[in-house]
Amino acid sequence: MLREREPLIGNDYKTVQNNVEIVDRLKEIKDGNAYFNSDIFKQVQNVIWATGYRNDYSWIQIDGILNSHGKPLHHFGVTNVVGLYFIGVSWQSKRSSALIYGVSDDANYIAEKMQGHEIESEN
Repeated sequence: MLREREPLIGNDYKTVQNNVEIVDRLKEIKDGNAYFNSDIFKQVQNVIWATGYRNDYSWIQIDGILNSHGKPLHHFGVTNVVGLYFIGVSWQSKRSSALIYGVSDDANYIAEKMQGHEIESEN
């Protein structure tokens, strides 16, 4: 989701703007549909939850996604729910996973997983 006046680091705003649809907050995923607070829904194959500056997973109401401390259960961003991924989680695969500088390796890993390719972890 990209909101008006939201900072974008880099110079590819036009590329992002043409490929991103601004929607309300995601509240549920069920039967291949993503339901938003604005009472609209979209058919989805994958969801990537990008954490931003503060990790807040309290709104995720999917059994088996969060541990008892409210942290996501995943292996390098891949959850046990088909099509649900995390990106930008602290120590997702390395120290810099939650930083703009380091998130690209994790993003590439998730993109490959979404395409069905297996990647061996170097960790």
